Amino acid sequence: MYLEGARPFRIVIFIYHYFHYFSIDQLCLFPSSLPLQFPLTSIRLPLDHLLIAAVTDPAVAYFAAATIIIYISFTTARSLLLFRSVSTITRNMTTTIAKFAHLQIPLEDVVKATDNFHHDNIIGRGGLGHVYKGQLQQSGELITISALRLDRKHGGGVVEFWTELSMLSDLKHPNIVSIVGFCDEKHEKIIVTTYEAKNGSLKEHLNSPNLTWTQRLKICVGVARALSYLHYDEGRGYGVIHLNVNSSTILLDENWEPKLSGFKVSIKQSLNRMDQVVLSEPIGTIGYIDPEIGKTKGVTCKSDIYAFGVVLFEILCGRIAYIRNDANRLLAPLVMQHYENETLPDIIHPDLKNQMSGYQISVRSLIIYSETAYSCLKEERSHRPYMLNIVNRLEKALEKALKFQPRLEYFVRPFLFFCFSLGL
Repeated sequence: MYLEGARPFRIVIFIYHYFHYFSIDQLCLFPSSLPLQFPLTSIRLPLDHLLIAAVTDPAVAYFAAATIIIYISFTTARSLLLFRSVSTITRNMTTTIAKFAHLQIPLEDVVKATDNFHHDNIIGRGGLGHVYKGQLQQSGELITISALRLDRKHGGGVVEFWTELSMLSDLKHPNIVSIVGFCDEKHEKIIVTTYEAKNGSLKEHLNSPNLTWTQRLKICVGVARALSYLHYDEGRGYGVIHLNVNSSTILLDENWEPKLSGFKVSIKQSLNRMDQVVLSEPIGTIGYIDPEIGKTKGVTCKSDIYAFGVVLFEILCGRIAYIRNDANRLLAPLVMQHYENETLPDIIHPDLKNQMSGYQISVRSLIIYSETAYSCLKEERSHRPYMLNIVNRLEKALEKALKFQPRLEYFVRPFLFFCFSLGL
């Protein structure tokens, strides 16, 4: 006997799907990669019907009783697991805050440094909030700072805030932004770094005729060294997958030295597991996202390689990775097509092309560079090079550019230009 309009009863079976080890002081720093993730498999049963049928059918009665017992058991287990998980994270967060205590900056100091977050001091807008320029007194010295203020209007961003803070507090490299401190006070969350963008971001200069080929190469080498440090530095004891490499997160200081920023979604990984997939949704900026994520449902250090390859071609072609209303909106497939068709010179930056045909820059350098960039965009991750190899190749391209003597290569340059046109 079944009644109309019976509401379905939902039994939710929690399956322990994925476990990834983090040390005690790391667990709370990476909530986006928590070890307890429970994909849900749902079974919908008409409980009202089941109970009525149980009155007349002993077999159904046993099934109904078993169903209720299973439901209670899973509910209790779920509550216990979640309670333990939250309790662990809470304890670890206390440890984390203590770990960063020496970096805390009073809110009043940041307010004073940015002139109460005056709109004239806004130098950038990102996914987490506004970035302000300011002057902060530290250890008796006045320093220029960038203050990333978490946007309170839209909520969220707390995970990214702590991730960025934890990453920057451990990373020390000349081509990575340096942390000054942070503020977590009166509902304000602010990360303060040294001001490294006196020449803005790389994105602002992609099409600039004033950025020489040698300068472009030096920028690429600097970023490559930063990524190599993230992936392989043994002194740190773990690797970092950046997951947000693009021309906007590469800042340029007064000497045009690159400073890598944007660590809000970065992931820690054991050095011997950098090639292993970390389960993840597609992360990053359109145009730079590793296409393999859709197949593997995760990221590896090779995801950074792909994004960096896109940046290399942005620099070579003088255009951004994604143009919304353009027929060739995505740069990556466009350059892959031209490289494979041996027509890459057709889409490189006009100034570079003119310098190349006018025997003003080293074509050998361009060939090495383009080969390296192309290898980074290979669809199969296993076919992409590692950052150590990329650093070596780009340093060689830079060496060729610095040693270039037009008068010595005058007679061979037409032949080299022809070879470059053929992709040789």
